[in-house]
Amino acid sequence: MAPRAASPFASPRPLRSPRSPAKAVKRNISLADLADADPSPDFLDESREQLRKEATSLLNDAQEAMDGDAMQAAERAATDALNLFREIGDRGGIARSLRCIVSAYQAREELENAYLRASEELDRCRNNGNQLGEAAMMMSLVELKMLQAVKPKEVVSMAKAALALVQPLQDKPLKAEALLTLAQSYEHAQKSDHMMRAARAALEAFRQLGDKRGEAKSLHFMALAAGLCNDMKEAVRCSNQACSIYRQMGLHFQEAAELMSLAEWHKMNKDDGLMLQAAEDAMAIYRRQNSLLGQSNVLRLLVKAHCLIEDDQKGLEVAEAALNEFRDQHYKRGEAIALDQIGSVLYGMRRPQEALEAATEALDLIKSLEDLPWEAIMLHSVAALHCTLKHYPEALQAAQEAIWILEDIGDRSGQAYVRLNTILQVQTQLQEYPEALSTAEEAVAIFKEIKDRRGEATALLLAANVYKSVGELDEAEKWLQEAQEIFTDMGERRLLAQVIHSMAKVHIAKNEPAEAVRLAYEAHSLCKRARDKPAEAGTLLFTVEAHLSLIAQLVENGRVRGSRELEEQLSKAERAGQAAKKIADKLGHKQTIADCFYAMSEVNLVSGKYQEALDGADEGIKIYQDVGYALGECTFVNMKAQALLVSGKNDEALVAAKEAVSMAKAMEDKSLEALAQEILEKVLQGQGQPQGPRQPQMPLPQMEEEQEEAPAAAAASEVVEEKPKGLEPAIVHDMLHNMLREMMGSEMEADTPFMDAGVDSLMSIEFRSQVNSAFSGLGLSSTLTFDYPTIRELTGHIVEKSHNQ
Repeated sequence: MAPRAASPFASPRPLRSPRSPAKAVKRNISLADLADADPSPDFLDESREQLRKEATSLLNDAQEAMDGDAMQAAERAATDALNLFREIGDRGGIARSLRCIVSAYQAREELENAYLRASEELDRCRNNGNQLGEAAMMMSLVELKMLQAVKPKEVVSMAKAALALVQPLQDKPLKAEALLTLAQSYEHAQKSDHMMRAARAALEAFRQLGDKRGEAKSLHFMALAAGLCNDMKEAVRCSNQACSIYRQMGLHFQEAAELMSLAEWHKMNKDDGLMLQAAEDAMAIYRRQNSLLGQSNVLRLLVKAHCLIEDDQKGLEVAEAALNEFRDQHYKRGEAIALDQIGSVLYGMRRPQEALEAATEALDLIKSLEDLPWEAIMLHSVAALHCTLKHYPEALQAAQEAIWILEDIGDRSGQAYVRLNTILQVQTQLQEYPEALSTAEEAVAIFKEIKDRRGEATALLLAANVYKSVGELDEAEKWLQEAQEIFTDMGERRLLAQVIHSMAKVHIAKNEPAEAVRLAYEAHSLCKRARDKPAEAGTLLFTVEAHLSLIAQLVENGRVRGSRELEEQLSKAERAGQAAKKIADKLGHKQTIADCFYAMSEVNLVSGKYQEALDGADEGIKIYQDVGYALGECTFVNMKAQALLVSGKNDEALVAAKEAVSMAKAMEDKSLEALAQEILEKVLQGQGQPQGPRQPQMPLPQMEEEQEEAPAAAAASEVVEEKPKGLEPAIVHDMLHNMLREMMGSEMEADTPFMDAGVDSLMSIEFRSQVNSAFSGLGLSSTLTFDYPTIRELTGHIVEKSHNQ
């Protein structure tokens, strides 16, 4: 979502009155008094003009007070101006005064009072036939309705009606304001093209009037429109121009707010250093102005910027320093924001329990502030942290409390997102798939009802992932196609790339890797056009996975090492991995770099480059040890165990496999533990039996066991003889031996493990494919080369299977 300028709240400084004592005396003189003193028309016209000047001066004072973040003083001055304008019947002045008063309420976050005042004044202006006042109050209501999750169509309709009222009245300043309000309404409706046209028209109108403040506001909304179109270069340009105007005018709070928007654009453009600079500049202004509110608003961006440049510790220190400062000032709102940021950084540092403690403390403060929308947001964060810690009942309770609040304040969109982001995740983790699908469908229905297409498509995407999890691949593809249509219509390249990525995964699950490869490159192209480097690296890594899936299918279909198709796919996989690594290195993002090492290790394993695979695994382990990410480290230890196994280093492979199992158990990660255990079993099978110190043998019991088994073996032989004769062991042995000799170019002993003889991953796939083809109908396992790792053992297995057919 595009960033908004920070709302100015009440200043903690002593409020000043813009009035002078002399002006206060003049305000007590009414037109009636002047008429009694001298009823001549010329004198009345002169007095009316004098009062108009006085009212205009007051209104300027009110604007200056708002610029200085002194909202109560602004309201007082605007109210005095309103009374004078009403006295002389100046409808334009009435309209501007009312706009200023409502804006002051809104800036102090007295939204109910603002809405009530705007509604009352709207009715009053309509009754009095004051169309300028009516338009002004409609514009104020548009701004307020956008904060209340009102349907975008209703907001745009009201903004258009306000502009239509103003246009024939020849009030150019109010017309410019109406154009700007229309631009805001289009932002709420996510209609970027319409928003840009309205903002440009407002810019031109303000320039003709010589209104620099209005010009800066228009540039701000042009930046927002560009951001909605993912044109970050234009967004930065417009925002920089607005900053420059505010700086020239000495409007410090407006400059700081625009710097915050600029920081957001730099963030979205992945210019983390520039983001940090803009945030620091905004913080410096707020500190000079002694604005605790401003400092608390910019704190989020400042902490985030430090984290994005890979300095989580600095981000944590900044948030903790702000917390101490806000506590010294007894500023609860700032305390809550600082605690929220501390929790966010701790979560990024993989310290979820500490993050939860900070978030819970922030929630308690927010409850004391009686800010329901913020409380719902914080409850959602607490629910997500409970989910990370696998505290599923607590996660569901916090999420439900958030939904109750959102129901009370009428935020349907918020309700849907809580269902998607937390409840759906919990149900999926608990494998409650019918409930998860119901939750996703409910969210889709809500988004359709409120005509939130982005939300609808997001819900469709998440629902499709659930369908994929339960194996309903056609249904998953159908939902993804619906999401694809919506994001395509919206021009949402990043989210569209995510949908196409998910579609590619579905095709891999459907054993259609060629289509998955095509979609992977399409997703990469979208990320590249969106100038999203992290996403581009991610899609390239998935492209590696898709190529490896295609390689496996080609081998299953009889392609052999050295064939053009296999070498082409390996080359493409390697190039995609290298391209991802280049991006990751430039970004300096450690986890992405580690992911690149993992992908390249997979490619190297298939290519037979075992040492390169081991080197990549070691690099990945080191990265994750440095950042303290045990899950990533365990995944790489698994990879290392496989690389050691295929390179014939069985003792080391056994140590690594056991370490992976131990790590997975310590994390209580069942899926990772199952994977690690499977690899350990393969290691044990691959080496026949563990090498190293042996336990003392017990000859007598062993002989007794053999004697006890003899009668059973004899009986089994008698049964076999009564069946049709199966394959001859010698024939099977020769066939397997010839296959391996042709593949490897050398002879192989019957009792030498395949891995020890140099049969790598790709050869193993080829060999398995040939064996299945030669002995079709026996139902041989896909893991037979691991289960029976020598020619002798595999011969025995095949012969036994043939007798049982």
